[in-house]
Amino acid sequence: MRLNIRRRLVVLTCFFVLITGVTTYFYSDYTVKKALSQQIETKLSTNACYFMHSLDAFMYERMLDIKGFTHESALQSENCDSTFLHNYLLHRLTENPTFENLLVFDHNKELTVSSLVGAEETAAQFSNLWGQFH
Repeated sequence: MRLNIRRRLVVLTCFFVLITGVTTYFYSDYTVKKALSQQIETKLSTNACYFMHSLDAFMYERMLDIKGFTHESALQSENCDSTFLHNYLLHRLTENPTFENLLVFDHNKELTVSSLVGAEETAAQFSNLWGQFH
C-alpha cells in the first residue's frame, strides 16, 4: 500500500511535532532541574552562613557572660568560705537562664556547684576528660 503525498506530509509533520515535543520536554526538564538545584544550593549556603554567624555570636556572648561571671567580686574574695561560695554560685546559676546547664569546678577538679539536676553523675563523666587535657 502506497501513501500519497498528503498522507506522507501528515505522517512526517506528526513525526516532527512529536520529536520537537519530546526534545522540548527533556530540555525544559533539564533546565528546571538545574535551576532548582542551583537555587537550593544558594539558599542552603545562605542559611548555613546565617546560622553559623548566629551561633558564633551566641557562643561569643555566652563566653563574655562566663568571663563576667568569673570576675565578680564575690568570687575574687579570698576570705569567703566554701558555704558562702556554694550558695552564691547556686543563686547566680539559678537566677540567670544563661547558666542553666553550667558546672563549676574548683582548682582541684572537683565539682563545686551545678545548676543541673543529677550533676554528680555528669561530673563523674567529666572526670575522664581531665586526663585528656594534660
